[in-house]
Amino acid sequence: MDKDIQIAHEVTVGLLESWFNLQPPFAVGTKKRPVDPMEIALVLPLSAHTHRLIAAAVQLVDDEKAFETMPLVRSAFETAVQAMWISQTSDGASALSNEYSRTRLALKQSIEKSSLATFGGIQLAEFERMDTASAEQAKKFWLMCDDFKGGSDLYLTYRILSGYCHAGIDIADRYLQEDESESRGFSVLTDPRLDNLGLGILWTAASRSVLWT
Repeated sequence: MDKDIQIAHEVTVGLLESWFNLQPPFAVGTKKRPVDPMEIALVLPLSAHTHRLIAAAVQLVDDEKAFETMPLVRSAFETAVQAMWISQTSDGASALSNEYSRTRLALKQSIEKSSLATFGGIQLAEFERMDTASAEQAKKFWLMCDDFKGGSDLYLTYRILSGYCHAGIDIADRYLQEDESESRGFSVLTDPRLDNLGLGILWTAASRSVLWT
């Protein structure tokens, strides 16, 4: 394993151990900076979810299934960025609540049009909209990333991770290798390939996700 990858792996595991050794209730905020209850209700659960996803990813790597971790790491990375954005944006929690309401309303309308009985029992809560100047960031992840210094690198990491998750050529390519013995020139692998670039992205994103939350 590459030295930098090994360091990122060790940092990730160490941070996970620290997190899971914490005992609730968690102390948040200070007298000088009290924390809004809505912010707490979003940031702490998102942080907990980030750590559980990365813990599952570490277990998969230990089971020699590194490629299968990519959807987990991508989701953890997105969750961590969102939690960090909420904690550093004065109206972030309100903006996210509004966006949740908007997407839930669209989902409700789709359910009402659906002919599948499976969806008939789904109940969707409605939330009161709040004034916010961060509606676009809550709607578009690249704009959320852009609120941070070096945000373009955050979004680039997310895009690269997405290439390992979305069905398409990038996924198919990991299951192929050149094979001159085959008339078609390649053979199909049952175990997908993940090179050092992929491992580097995996552990960089994983370590940053748990560090930020």
